[in-house]
Amino acid sequence: MLLFVYLLNSCIPQGFNSSNSGGVTPNPPTDPLPPAEDNSVPLLSTSSFSIEHLAFQSPELLQNKLSKLLDLPLNGAPLNTFVNKLDQLGAHDFSIGVREESAYVSERVFTLLSVLKPFCESTEFRSKFNLPTALSAFVEQAYGRSLQASDQDIFNSILNEASFSTQDKSLLLCLSVLSSGEFVLK
Repeated sequence: MLLFVYLLNSCIPQGFNSSNSGGVTPNPPTDPLPPAEDNSVPLLSTSSFSIEHLAFQSPELLQNKLSKLLDLPLNGAPLNTFVNKLDQLGAHDFSIGVREESAYVSERVFTLLSVLKPFCESTEFRSKFNLPTALSAFVEQAYGRSLQASDQDIFNSILNEASFSTQDKSLLLCLSVLSSGEFVLK
């Protein structure tokens, strides 16, 4: 549940206003995004928001990003499940008339999580990123930026949960980073 809340909250657009009575509408395009130093996403939010405009990056790009994380070929062992589900993740195949589909829908999120789980549990991943110890290095490699205080606050909610084993924490941290909006959305 905590992971789902984090995933959902990582996709909330920063420039949305939910204060009107008619639901959520985007702020006018002239409104600036929040200042760079305040780009945190609240862990729990009771406001409603629309995800209709959100779009996944192409599955091929995500596959490339995952292979770069572990310095593996695109069809390396930890990516086998990912490669087998490219079509369910929205990949295109124009030779048979299948167009790319990038809509952010629940089926695609669940498929993404199901293909990321074996990747996060692979010996290749665990030997390169010994989570939670190497969390900072993992975030830097995945996001291309250093771990920020707002990130750490979210990850602490996982790390401080006494009922999770170290292996569970490692899996949840990996899934949180690799399925976050920052990693998977356009």
